[in-house]
Amino acid sequence: MKYIFIISTIIIFLATFILNNYHQKNKAEVVISVNNLNSSNIINSLKEDFNKNHLPRLNKKLAKEDRIATGL
Repeated sequence: MKYIFIISTIIIFLATFILNNYHQKNKAEVVISVNNLNSSNIINSLKEDFNKNHLPRLNKKLAKEDRIATGL
């Protein structure tokens, strides 16, 4: 009985971890129709989204890599 509980708990944790990673992977997907791809509104929206959501993380990652490379 004890082993069934342990195995069930492990399976639940693994399923939760896998589902959580699956949803995080798909958050950044953007679908734009080909007709609107060159629209200035779409381009500006994508730039704003990148600058707001991705640029700060990218800058932190680069700063961390610089600290590691310089040994600070």
